Amino acid sequence: MNAENSPTPIDQPGKLRSLWRLARTSPHSGTRLFALAELVCFPVSLLTIVALLTTVGLRWTEFALPSWWTRIALPLLCTGAVGYLTNYVAVRMLFEPYSRSDSHWLTWLTLGLWRQGLVPARKEQLAESVGLEVAQRLLTPKAITEEITKLVNETLDDPSFRANLRRIAGPVLREQLPGIIHRLGPDLQTMATKGLAKAMTREQVKAFLTDVVEPWLQEESNRDRVLTAIVDNLRKQSPRLVGFMRQAAQKYVAGDVMKSMMLNMAESSGMLDWDSISRSIGEQLGTRESRAEFAGMLDGIVASLSRSLDEAGAEATLEQLRTRAGGYLGQMLEGFLAAELPDQIGPLLESDGFWNWLHERGIPALKPAIMGWLEEHGVEVIGKRFDVAGRVRTAITAMDVRTVHQMVDSVATEQLGAIQVLGFVLGLMTGIPLLLLL
Repeated sequence: MNAENSPTPIDQPGKLRSLWRLARTSPHSGTRLFALAELVCFPVSLLTIVALLTTVGLRWTEFALPSWWTRIALPLLCTGAVGYLTNYVAVRMLFEPYSRSDSHWLTWLTLGLWRQGLVPARKEQLAESVGLEVAQRLLTPKAITEEITKLVNETLDDPSFRANLRRIAGPVLREQLPGIIHRLGPDLQTMATKGLAKAMTREQVKAFLTDVVEPWLQEESNRDRVLTAIVDNLRKQSPRLVGFMRQAAQKYVAGDVMKSMMLNMAESSGMLDWDSISRSIGEQLGTRESRAEFAGMLDGIVASLSRSLDEAGAEATLEQLRTRAGGYLGQMLEGFLAAELPDQIGPLLESDGFWNWLHERGIPALKPAIMGWLEEHGVEVIGKRFDVAGRVRTAITAMDVRTVHQMVDSVATEQLGAIQVLGFVLGLMTGIPLLLLL
């Protein structure tokens, strides 16, 4: 036999004990009153049915019974018991049997017509109806959006949330940022390259030469380094310079017999020693006068470059500069994102300055945007994506009917008790005029 559909009509465990506990401990006077009344009506009604059956059996055997019992007491008790038990059975029929059954006492009482309680038999329809009502009247997209907006607003302003933000978000950021940087690396490189190319206009390049390069060259230490580099490079190139001079001399005397003969005589006699000339050039490059000449050249080189940018054809040069500078920046950024930035995340997330900025400026700056989005798009998004009716329907369908019954009993004990006790009282009141008539 299925325990869920026990055939006994007193199948609420410890009903009398529950009523007695309510009568002693309930804080509500009404609940205590109806619990005490049920403590009387429930057993009296059951005993009345037993007494009625016993009386019928005794009368069948022609056993003499007092007239006050058969004409006054028993009819009054029967009308009260019928009123109480009718309401008691009606309340129980709302939920029982919890599943279709042929062995439940309500099934037997109704000669097999009542096989399942109203709520479990119509649970899907009730779930559908309740879900629609909740979605259309209670938890509408507008109501949900307003509540979410209110909660988000209060949370963002909550000092405890801001105080715990570092503890909550810090580990997540430390774990996720390297992966985010790795994924965004190519996009960041492309953005930086395009941004640099767009920013490198003719005016920007000229301003860079004037405001950065020229002041840098004016510093004595920087000028000395540049001059040293120029002199060293020219010294290394002096043999090539002499070779160019020799080729130029040979071209100069070509076709002139006298000049060619004199050049050959000078070279063969040692009067024209190209190696000596190369050494002399190297020595001359290192003199104070030569460095002063080169320094003068540096003073005008920035101005010359700036003027050259205004010449015809300079746009092609600028475009080439943009391409090379963008590629160089992309390589630098790639190396920085791969090697340097991940190591800098930890110190950044541990710094008080970052979290103070987030508390004082970051969240206040972000809050209006979040609130504005919720107010503008929240109803639409929730209406499309948050199926309130479906969630309510699923929740109700999944609920155990026995649990629902116990929940209703615990919440509405006073009202259910009042219905059943009122049935007993109305039955007695109906029995009194019937006695007078009979």
